[in-house]
Amino acid sequence: IHTGVQVGTVSGAGGSHAAVWAGTAESLVDLHSFLPVSFASSSASGVEVDAGGVMIIVGTGYNSATSRNEALMWKSVPGPNCLIDPDCDDAKACTIDHCDAQLGCTWTPVPLFGDIFPTIGDCLVDIDDLVCMLNGFAEPPQCPAADIIPCGQGNGTIDVDDLIALLLAFADEPLCP
Repeated sequence: IHTGVQVGTVSGAGGSHAAVWAGTAESLVDLHSFLPVSFASSSASGVEVDAGGVMIIVGTGYNSATSRNEALMWKSVPGPNCLIDPDCDDAKACTIDHCDAQLGCTWTPVPLFGDIFPTIGDCLVDIDDLVCMLNGFAEPPQCPAADIIPCGQGNGTIDVDDLIALLLAFADEPLCP
């Protein structure tokens, strides 16, 4: 904890993620969302905020591409024009933009239908998602996230309906919001 800013690790269905917050659950920012997709998990262990509002956060993360834990550092510079949420617009359809009085701009990822690699991905329905879908047809399935129909809930089977839904999302005509 430093000047009211706390860091740590949150765990859920998506695994363990480094996080920062300012005293309330509503202010939580998932730092893991700013890492490359090769990071399977992350944790934050220290924070310092200088007089100018620059926040440095340190921690570690497991990089599955290198098969090792790696040191991490996040640096946040508060936006001078962050007074209301629209000031933080990052022009990404799959983030919720928020202006926090203590943290500055925060961007919370939200699922984009068809973006299945990783589960909450890169804000694109792209070739990585198509490869993940095709690997879902392997036995046993190599990409369980490929079960997307009905509308993100899945039905326990990866089938042609899931493939068609992904191809429609790839063509920017998703079946589901």
